[in-house]
Amino acid sequence: MKAISISFSAGIIFALVTDVLAQPFNYSSFTIGQVRTINCDTAGVSEGSAGTNVAWAPTVKPRDTSVFSAMKVTPASTPYVASFPTATDAITNQGGMSQFFYYRIAGDSLIFLGFADSLRTLVYTNPQLSALRSLSYGQSFTDTYGYVDTTTLASVKFISKVDATKTVTFDGMGTLALPWQTFSHALRFKTVTSQTDSTFFGALFTSGSKTDITTYSWLDTTLPVNTGFSISKTTTTSTVATTTSTVVSYTAPVPVHTAQPISFVIDNKLSGMTVSPVSNAHVRIWPNANIGNLTFTAYSLSGKVMATAEGNADVFAGNGAGLSAPLGRGVYLYSVKGENRVLNQGKMVIR
Repeated sequence: MKAISISFSAGIIFALVTDVLAQPFNYSSFTIGQVRTINCDTAGVSEGSAGTNVAWAPTVKPRDTSVFSAMKVTPASTPYVASFPTATDAITNQGGMSQFFYYRIAGDSLIFLGFADSLRTLVYTNPQLSALRSLSYGQSFTDTYGYVDTTTLASVKFISKVDATKTVTFDGMGTLALPWQTFSHALRFKTVTSQTDSTFFGALFTSGSKTDITTYSWLDTTLPVNTGFSISKTTTTSTVATTTSTVVSYTAPVPVHTAQPISFVIDNKLSGMTVSPVSNAHVRIWPNANIGNLTFTAYSLSGKVMATAEGNADVFAGNGAGLSAPLGRGVYLYSVKGENRVLNQGKMVIR
């Protein structure tokens, strides 16, 4: 939603029982936990066709990554619950400023009610139907939603008004093949949103714009929750200009156990790493690029070197390079270096 810049995917931390051929709440609405988003180049990327038994294989090239973290809390435990008396669930984004997003589960519907932080509280006057659990293949739903946000300065009211219509269609099933991940039981949802933003200075209309967004989202209920791929096309028209943009992104949970791959990008190509800490202590790295020799270093949180591994790319990608010392349970910093440069660095958890 452009006016309040909600750009995360959302979900509920508990698993809701759902038909695999319906729209699952815990995938299609928002994100819980730490999730890495890989933003991709958009040139030549197409959403493909709708239907059943479709094979989607878009040509995607990673560009940059970001990490988002959120957690589920009870509405009663939040400081703004009084403004959202019908909320059954809340999500908090703990960053420089804590934000809270409020939802209501009503029957098979997931409804977004609004959000609040220390600067503002925005309650949707017409709540948004985010997902419909009973939505089956070939079906769709249409919802209208919006809000009026009023700010008073020196007895003068500034009013922002949003009115929107959204249609969600379960339009495809098949296989989505990305260069680094295959969705063998892919479900595709097409969302078309038309939003009008109006601004008033007192009773005087000052500006307006119209935003049209078409998003294609793929998920696979056999993959970890929060794993998805989307192509979103946006056109915004105002009295000044018309702008268009396309966003292509892949999301997956950030691994908290080194038995699961840690993904990162080297030279615009998705790469990965696994660490076997104690028994047969070694590290595997597949850089998907001609890097040459690599050096892996694990550090304690105080910066002490705990283990290293060296070798060429073939050694790391094969059976892995042996660690100089086993790593016990704990949190470590790590770096991957090659060609006299740092290729990746971050934090890993060994349990």
